[in-house]
Amino acid sequence: MNFVVYYSPLVFGKLLVGWNMDMEDAWNHLRRAVLHYARGTSTADVTTPDAQVEQARAAAKQHLWDHARIMETKGPRKMLTFNMRLAVVHLFRQEQYLGVVGAAMEMWVERAIQRVKGIVKEGRVKNKPVEAIVNVMCEKWALEEYLFMHPDTRDLHTLAETCFKSAGPAQPLGGMLRDPAAEAATAPCFFLGSGRRLSPNAPCLNRIRPAMESLVTPLRDAGQLGSDITVYLRMSLNTEVFTSSQYTRAEKRVSYYVSICDVGLRDLPSGICLPEGRPYAKVLAYYLVSEPASGRVVCRLARIEAYKEVEDAYLMKHGITVVDKTDVVELLLPCAYIGTKAIFFEPTGDDTHYHVVHLVREIRTGVY
Repeated sequence: MNFVVYYSPLVFGKLLVGWNMDMEDAWNHLRRAVLHYARGTSTADVTTPDAQVEQARAAAKQHLWDHARIMETKGPRKMLTFNMRLAVVHLFRQEQYLGVVGAAMEMWVERAIQRVKGIVKEGRVKNKPVEAIVNVMCEKWALEEYLFMHPDTRDLHTLAETCFKSAGPAQPLGGMLRDPAAEAATAPCFFLGSGRRLSPNAPCLNRIRPAMESLVTPLRDAGQLGSDITVYLRMSLNTEVFTSSQYTRAEKRVSYYVSICDVGLRDLPSGICLPEGRPYAKVLAYYLVSEPASGRVVCRLARIEAYKEVEDAYLMKHGITVVDKTDVVELLLPCAYIGTKAIFFEPTGDDTHYHVVHLVREIRTGVY
């Protein structure tokens, strides 16, 4: 699934176009069908009109038929497998009778197997893998049970402070600088972990002071930056966790590449213009601006580096955006202007571009 959605446009590139246009068409038909059946956005959304759902289902069925027809007439015979016949003949009716096909696939079993393999591998357990898996699962279930019984607990810092008050560190966990919104279960945006309050003369604060004063109305009215500024490395935005490039614990998967132009996916505050032609960015840090006396949160800001988009019609057709990694503008924006996560790929050689794959796809738009 990950290969079809994210990696295949980068792996194939324009190779199929130069080799065989029939194979290019066959692959595009198959990819669109897989995106529909494996993700099923348009059929799972209860707010989608019935006519639009049926249109998406019919389009996916036709894509499978077109792929099979090309393979039967012009492709290699070994591609005409029994599994292809099952998909072409039965997937349309299976979706009609059972709902979203992706929910009935084996991906959840595969993920469970990967999790337990990861426990054994990361724990470097060779002679007692079963005990290692059981210990981790028991710990996980115990934490889930505690969180279920105490729904106000938001993270492990609070849990540790509650369970080990008498054996806490020299500096109590309660003294950490935390985002007050993290205590609200329904908060759409809050910062995670402990923050670090910046001094008035901090170098990074001096660089962003003009932009911050222009964004925050109380500071603009006062004519000076008289608020407390706390820097954080992680953020929760609409239940998604985003990191910054300064968060060093994320080694395998980074979440600091984001889109900043998804105006169709959320209601954005007015009065601020998004940078034109710079749809993707890297988050450098998150800032919590609060009043010194009352502690009231004024706003939550993100410092980003926005990349300039480069036109490439072929890659855009396949859901890939090309950006110039040398043309970067540093910006300060409200956190609500961050859209969704993105995956950045750096081509080999001396290429000065990034290839960007958006993690959220609107299947029913038919753009790709």
